[in-house]
Amino acid sequence: MITMDNMRQMLGENDIDTMINHIEEKFSEHIIHTQNGDDNFDENELNFSHVNKLYKTTEGQVIEANYSINDLSNNVIMATFTGMNRTNDELVYFDKSKGNVLMYVQGYFTPMTGDQSISGQILANRITNREPSDFVDETKHILIDRLMLKDFLIEFTKNAEGIEPFASFTEVFSAEILKDYSGYDEDITINDLTFTGHTQEKFHKVFGEKYQHRVNELRDKYTNIFELSCENLAKKWIINKVLK
Repeated sequence: MITMDNMRQMLGENDIDTMINHIEEKFSEHIIHTQNGDDNFDENELNFSHVNKLYKTTEGQVIEANYSINDLSNNVIMATFTGMNRTNDELVYFDKSKGNVLMYVQGYFTPMTGDQSISGQILANRITNREPSDFVDETKHILIDRLMLKDFLIEFTKNAEGIEPFASFTEVFSAEILKDYSGYDEDITINDLTFTGHTQEKFHKVFGEKYQHRVNELRDKYTNIFELSCENLAKKWIINKVLK
């Protein structure tokens, strides 16, 4: 139980009276057409549906990408793919205005291209000095979608062009990766998994163990197919989510 002599004042009575006077003076024409005898009125509900009539909003600036997919460097393309490998807790954005990829760490943007040692030092200094955090502007900062594992496997198989053992390796890997999850979720399928950095490492590991006796023979072709798959998926995302 709380008891005080100035309860109404502490609850903002003066502020409410000031607001009422302001509305009566500035927007009297709206008050005239307001029905105050509504039986359905509930003092516990707040309806802001007509606020825009008092203060009209203006459309924000639309940022257009002034570049094509061919103008982007390979570093930006691969950084985009790395962003697609992020975990659910990581935030990686494509900066539409600059055509660059940024990771959002503890409230600060840090580029994922260029000299990472310098970028890391700058980020550490900003965090240590408690500089004002960076604002995520959704008109230009586009959160990169996580890549589903099935989409990567489809792309890898397509780029293998029927050449073995690459074309059928995705089936081998699918069986292996599901073993890691079946222990606690028997109903999980490839469609439920994302292609994270951990999954990517697993992909390379399984291929190396499966064909260790042919590693030197298959290495170059495997690398070409893998990198082409990464590049195609990243370009497809940029075209659909940034350039369009």
